[in-house]
Amino acid sequence: MPFTVQQVLDAALASSIANKAGLGALATREILERANFAQQELHTRLAQENRYFYSVKATPASTAGGPGGRTVDLGALNPLCERILVAYLPNGDELNGVDVEDQAADLAPRYYVLGSTLYEVASDWSAAAGAVTITLYHVSRPAELNLAATDLSATLTIPDRFSRYYELDMAIYLANKDWARAKADPGELQRAVADKQEVYQTMLTFLDHFSGATRRRFDLPVPTTTEKA
Repeated sequence: MPFTVQQVLDAALASSIANKAGLGALATREILERANFAQQELHTRLAQENRYFYSVKATPASTAGGPGGRTVDLGALNPLCERILVAYLPNGDELNGVDVEDQAADLAPRYYVLGSTLYEVASDWSAAAGAVTITLYHVSRPAELNLAATDLSATLTIPDRFSRYYELDMAIYLANKDWARAKADPGELQRAVADKQEVYQTMLTFLDHFSGATRRRFDLPVPTTTEKA
């Protein structure tokens, strides 16, 4: 269930008596920035580790040009797109994603992505002019928090039993903010980092259990750090 950034901050402050003095004033924007980063980072990491728990189906329509040159604005999706899984044309044909520098790398129908826009290759989506509705499966991510807000009532969403992930992330931030903390308790930061990683690993185990065993005819393409920029 959703819980507020204020609740995350309160739990983080309570995690160490050192937080009760010496931190100075905590600006609202400062806390919102950290909470927003933690939430977005978590979904980015989970999109790499588990493709389906936060996945959704969308049916965006392309621009009405063509034949050829049509686009789909992925930035307008709600919920937002973190990672494309697969896309289909109205006739059920799967769209093949290619690199803009090698658009002939796969068979039609094809698309490539620049920024947050999905582009048609040639006139692969339809020989007729007009908009084409794409069926898109993608991993979602939460909306960005409003960093200009004047309070900490913004909500974060995570399964309740893993809420400590955000609390520990905030506690790590607070410990790093207090430069004297490392001398007073050298092990505090290491303990919090280890606890956060343990919560994350338990979350990954839960996601694997939730989806159960899957059968595949082939290895699915997963981006790696060895791919060229």
